[in-house]
Amino acid sequence: MRAASQGKFDVVTSGLNELRDAEAANRLRRRVMLFKRAGMVEPADNNITIKRAVTCDELKAAYKLVHDVFVMQNYILPQSGGMRLRIFEALPEMATFIAKVGDRVVGVMSVVPDSDELGLPSDRSFGVELNELRARNRRIGEVTNLAVASEYCKSAVLLELSRCICAHAVNVGLDDLFIAISPGHSGFFEAVLQFDPCGAERNYGGSTVDMVEGKRLDVTAIGQRAAAADEVLGEHAFLYDWFVANNPYLQNAGHVAAWHEKFFRRADVLEQLFGVGGELLAQCSPNHLQVLRARWGEAVFQRVFGKRQTAPVLAMTA
Repeated sequence: MRAASQGKFDVVTSGLNELRDAEAANRLRRRVMLFKRAGMVEPADNNITIKRAVTCDELKAAYKLVHDVFVMQNYILPQSGGMRLRIFEALPEMATFIAKVGDRVVGVMSVVPDSDELGLPSDRSFGVELNELRARNRRIGEVTNLAVASEYCKSAVLLELSRCICAHAVNVGLDDLFIAISPGHSGFFEAVLQFDPCGAERNYGGSTVDMVEGKRLDVTAIGQRAAAADEVLGEHAFLYDWFVANNPYLQNAGHVAAWHEKFFRRADVLEQLFGVGGELLAQCSPNHLQVLRARWGEAVFQRVFGKRQTAPVLAMTA
């Protein structure tokens, strides 16, 4: 009797799993077709250039767009310098990718790697989830500064930037990409980019209310996940080709990353970004200043920040 009941239970469980799998497959197909109709999963037109921001002008334009979009969405309060600058933007290992139309930046997406000194931007809200990954010795990067100009929201800009960050994550040896994303964007990140849930909805804002969900992409399984999703998509398959087989950014992302980190440490670049408005300095704790001193080198650090520091801060960071 007990064996017969167990057999019925197994049949029911198997049926439910098949139903759930079918529902998930249908949901994936519906979402991808929706994004296709909106023009969000087609190759970007020839007028749009996708690249890593490597010049001071590109970085300033990128962080200005992030500032303007985030202020418009009520994610942050306006900053007097008109750019969103945090300690993370001052790290040479921060990778910021942009979409340009002519000289105008119309899309931005950055990846900041985890560090012992600073952690990640989302630690304040998703520290438990991130620490669970760290406990498994996973190398984590956080996707941040996601901003697209309003007239390009329903275009391939977001998808193009996404395969840049995937290529970058692979080339620098990350195991996971984490993002704190507004619930309205979850469908795209789960269906197209194959992120998994990693933290329930919560407030990410400080002085503003910014409700977000945590999502995680296993970088080591990008190829397998894309291939599996393509099997479900059938004639509409494109993910493996897009992110792996024909991802042009996989070829030179490592070289660009090394060159950028060296270029970023130039005093003239850092002065233009951080030395004029002084907003970054105002945010920096003594520990932050120590980090920047170590990353940039003493001579560059003093040229950018030395004249603006107060005596107590200089003493604490000496």
